[in-house]
Amino acid sequence: MGSKSRRKGHDWERSVAEMFRQIGIRCERNLEFQTGHLNRDLAMPHFNTQLKCYERLGMPVIREGWGQAVAGVDAEHPVALLIVKENERKKGNLPPLAVLRLDEFLNLIKEWKDGHL
Repeated sequence: MGSKSRRKGHDWERSVAEMFRQIGIRCERNLEFQTGHLNRDLAMPHFNTQLKCYERLGMPVIREGWGQAVAGVDAEHPVALLIVKENERKKGNLPPLAVLRLDEFLNLIKEWKDGHL
């Protein structure tokens, strides 16, 4: 990966971490060389979060990112979360997307509905 791609990825990680902080969730970029968690882009409670930024989204991209998110699941971070976006905002590009298992999404909806979130 070239330095321009790495910079785009790091900028994307900083941006998403800030979005979580703005809604009151403790979240920082995971600096792999400091923590040793190679399958976690963001350090935040409950979620093992992997971020991907690609020229074009498709199932191969989602499968790759999802595999990395699942590989980093542990007792402290039991829910895999993949956040993906396309690089350039062109007509027809998708907005950033969050991907998690349907059963975990339904659990979040149930907790919200029951007033636990």
